[in-house]
Amino acid sequence: MHGKMGGVLFFFLYARYTRNDIYEEYAEMLMEDIYNNINEEIPIDFETGLCGIGWGIEYLLQNKLVNGNSDEILMNIDRKIMERAPLRIYDYSMENGLGGILLYVNARIKSYKREMPFDLRYLTELKTKIDTLITTDRLFHQNINDFKKMMAGQIDYNTPATLPDFLFGIIPEQIDKVSNYPLGIHNGLTGFILKNMAR
Repeated sequence: MHGKMGGVLFFFLYARYTRNDIYEEYAEMLMEDIYNNINEEIPIDFETGLCGIGWGIEYLLQNKLVNGNSDEILMNIDRKIMERAPLRIYDYSMENGLGGILLYVNARIKSYKREMPFDLRYLTELKTKIDTLITTDRLFHQNINDFKKMMAGQIDYNTPATLPDFLFGIIPEQIDKVSNYPLGIHNGLTGFILKNMAR
């Protein structure tokens, strides 16, 4: 939401939008830098951690902006996510809690090719946790419904991931002074341009 993965998404999308390969080359360079710097210290949350990085990679693959096998690319992230017991999570936010984890898990389940990326125990705990939740957050509620459908075998493989609204934060209609805004997608310049590209 604030860092390099947002830049990767932006530059791959901008390369497609402008049909200019130089932006794709820059996105690939940023992606390589992210991949080389993944370590044990990175949190698993969506905002600044592994769920956001993994979801971004899934987005790129599902939207055919890059080629690759997400089962191979994201295997270590999947394992790290499973280390966090769903029943012990009490932060339900998209940015730092269960909402973002669920967004990532749904994207992974939708795209796996050979073997389910999460074991049955983890998925059962996740289902048990979300069955107890009452939420008014529209996106979180949609993620819960999507997860339940996938667990029932009702997966729509044809619809690729889309950029969720919470990712953008509050972005003004116009930006008066570029130096007043951060570079990231959330409340930032790349988010402003992506939103305007989608119009």
